Amino acid sequence: MPASPRGCRHRCVCRSSEPMAGAVRALRRPPAALPVRPPRYRFMCGATGSRVRATGRPSCYPYTGSTVEGRVARLLAGGPRSDPMHGKLSTDACRGGVLRPRGPGGLCSALYMEPGRTTSRLLDVSGMTAAELYRARRDGELERVRRGSYAAPERIDDASRHRRLAAATFPLLAGGSVLSHATAAVVHGLPISEERVGRVWVTRPGSGHGRRGPVVHLRRSPLAASDVVVVDGLAVTSLARTAIDVARELPFEWGVVICDAVLARGASREELAEVVERTRRWPGGRRAWAALRFADPSSGSPAESLSRVQIERLGFPPPSTQFRVVRDGVLVATTDFGWEDYRLVGECDGRIKYGELLRPGETPADAVMREKRREERIRQAGFWIVRWGWREANDPAELGRILRRAFELAPGESEQFPSRSA
Repeated sequence: MPASPRGCRHRCVCRSSEPMAGAVRALRRPPAALPVRPPRYRFMCGATGSRVRATGRPSCYPYTGSTVEGRVARLLAGGPRSDPMHGKLSTDACRGGVLRPRGPGGLCSALYMEPGRTTSRLLDVSGMTAAELYRARRDGELERVRRGSYAAPERIDDASRHRRLAAATFPLLAGGSVLSHATAAVVHGLPISEERVGRVWVTRPGSGHGRRGPVVHLRRSPLAASDVVVVDGLAVTSLARTAIDVARELPFEWGVVICDAVLARGASREELAEVVERTRRWPGGRRAWAALRFADPSSGSPAESLSRVQIERLGFPPPSTQFRVVRDGVLVATTDFGWEDYRLVGECDGRIKYGELLRPGETPADAVMREKRREERIRQAGFWIVRWGWREANDPAELGRILRRAFELAPGESEQFPSRSA
């Protein structure tokens, strides 16, 4: 038998100049037992960890039987593993949705091992073979989180999926690293652009250049003691540092969105200003200052924050947020925006999901009528009401058209606003 290019002494389907012949000899089956197909399946040698390729799925390959079903069943039903290889992170990190380590016959995740473990080592510890793991993934019993980490499949949103990836990546990072930027925003539960959650953002103390890999986006910068907190067992940047980092990296409107959210969560403007002062000479520092000055903790949603930015860019008068409509000394309603002099109020996210606003014993039809009566009371108080949603907030031209028409119809002061794009 000719030696494989990597010198593997085991009977696996290693790369060679004769992959079909190697597969036949490794499996000790006659050539007729192998279907003739082009190379499709990639496996890994369970003994050496070297990647191997077969020319097809041999009908005699031990995929069938109780091997994968039995071990995956024990994996999903067994109790937590208590051997010393799994550290203190196991309990906290599993909240992110990563599969917990199971009994002796189960599959373990590299999340709970020392840094540097890979899928090949994972297979050695769990007792599964590469073929069994492949079949579990193919049949939808497991899904890959990242190299060396697998989880039971579940329907989750992008933020939860990114949080799970961050939990699987964190134990593999070098000492002193903390989750930051968009990843810290996800861990804190802050709004963030979906375009920024493709990689795990990490900050490591020190100088020099960072790097961007397929999984990790590394930044190198100083970290003060107040910049680091622990959330669910993960070291992340604080709310204030996270807001300023995101405001430096993303466009102005997203900086306003996250600063609004952090101020609404209880962080003080002084805390954010102190971080901005320390990072004012870093790239994006001036943009972060501008976002912080424009921020308003009264904004109730990212759509409202974005709407305020667009209203400013379009040249309309700045609105009052969480505007109180009063009639005869009685509070009628609280609206997202209000222009007292123009007798105009605005409501963002105008398409209300009435099923989510139901009170006990109330039907969707009751919720619709309740909202209509609220609008009628606002009009009886002498205000015109205008509504728009997330789509219009992202379209300056359309939002400008809606607001210009609303100012024309409002019963207060009349003023011509120029047609102007953001």
